[in-house]
Amino acid sequence: MLQVSSVELGPVTVVPTRVEDLTSVDLAHWFALFAAQPGPANPFLSPTWVVGWYRHYVEQADRQLLFIRHRVTQQLLGVAPLYYQKVALAGLPLAKRLLPVGSGASELVLELTGVLADPAHVRDVMRALTAVTLRSDAHWCETSFAPEQGWFEPEWVFETGRAVSFYEQRRARACVILHLADSWEQTRANLKRNVKESIRRSQNRVKKAGRSFRIRRLEYDALDGAAVDRFLTLHRARAGAEQAGVHHPDVFTAPRARSFLRALLPELGRSGAASIFELELEGRTCASQVALHAPGCSYVYASGFDPEIWQLGPVTLLHAELIKHAVSRGDKFVNFSPGPNVSKLRWSERLWVANDFAYGSGGGALRLRYGAFVIASSLLSHARAVTFAGRNARTTQAPSSILPEPPEKPASHALPL
Repeated sequence: MLQVSSVELGPVTVVPTRVEDLTSVDLAHWFALFAAQPGPANPFLSPTWVVGWYRHYVEQADRQLLFIRHRVTQQLLGVAPLYYQKVALAGLPLAKRLLPVGSGASELVLELTGVLADPAHVRDVMRALTAVTLRSDAHWCETSFAPEQGWFEPEWVFETGRAVSFYEQRRARACVILHLADSWEQTRANLKRNVKESIRRSQNRVKKAGRSFRIRRLEYDALDGAAVDRFLTLHRARAGAEQAGVHHPDVFTAPRARSFLRALLPELGRSGAASIFELELEGRTCASQVALHAPGCSYVYASGFDPEIWQLGPVTLLHAELIKHAVSRGDKFVNFSPGPNVSKLRWSERLWVANDFAYGSGGGALRLRYGAFVIASSLLSHARAVTFAGRNARTTQAPSSILPEPPEKPASHALPL
């Protein structure tokens, strides 16, 4: 834990806060700050996501939730949900880093990290956060900036007066963003010709298949554990569908990830912060798409489908329904999640890019630790990229039915990225 109870820096006070001690007033102020995000809002910074993630993934002693308040008025100006993570290399302890929730081995469950900051006080919040986290007992710290929050400023490290080892940009997270018009008809008219044609073809293929079908939206109490289980089963089935030419791995293989979604999605659904769109053919659910909702923005989360129906274009149909619903909610944006690719860029070519930074204070030993981490993590990322590309280059026959759940495997904490 940080070796301070609270710190005053300029106009703000940074207060480490225990998740277990959050009051209803604290949560109300947090939700208000969450709602004040400039668009497109990050759904993963809501109290529901953060507290749920802490409880499923982080031991109580390693949680580090920071509230940044105005020093005079005590108005909540920022929330930085962080946690400590130990890094091992070849089975040997390497370092301890302080990360935003969602970073590390579990980042595919929570896809966008970040810090909530009042738009009028971003620099004060980020400057104070840098100074306070450098006082922690972590070997180095990491943070993320949304595009509207600017860039990490080296002076924030220098002005602490501590020995400076490094500060650098670690990675960029680019999301495809679709701007919405005031109606579905206007929004559809603004889409590229190829995606409009793709929607039409998917609709026609389903009709020509001679099957009765419907698309239904599950939200509030209808988004229950059974709906989440159907989604997880179809998501796993999609991982075995090679016909489409792009491999989508099952990112919820770990038992803890499945448990997390089974607990959290119904809770989000009850508050209107999540929906599941399902395609039913002949009364059987064959495709599922999860949507997350933040103020003014709907987020395209994970999907799944039975490999037998991939030629019908089920994901295209569900994305179109998700966009219709976003327009009806009054949203201004749909976020297609990090990782621009052909299927996302056909909807829009506008990108929203967040930047992750790392910074640390110390001597030569820290530089060696961090250097070893960067080299090893780069090699691991390269190996994953080569494996992914190699699998997508192969053409294999996919399974023709829903796949069974694999046996549970223990989670690994060796060198998470």
